[in-house]
Amino acid sequence: RPTYAVSRIERSRNRTLSRGSEGSRSTVVWNPFFEKAAALGDLPDAAFRDFVCIETANAGPDLVTLLPGESSTLLARISL
Repeated sequence: RPTYAVSRIERSRNRTLSRGSEGSRSTVVWNPFFEKAAALGDLPDAAFRDFVCIETANAGPDLVTLLPGESSTLLARISL
């Protein structure tokens, strides 16, 4: 049965960011900063100042190894 984890971050604007996941043991939060933002065609150059990327993952010590024929499904639910 997939595990489901939820985390919430309270924001100063009385908003709550909720993140839930299934099949994931890790969450990667990153920002492209100005160099990569400038290289992304679908992102204005200065947009990196206003967002972060939140990705569902099984990274680092949470790495999942699959044998031939096996599969793994990750699901992310993000709401504001």
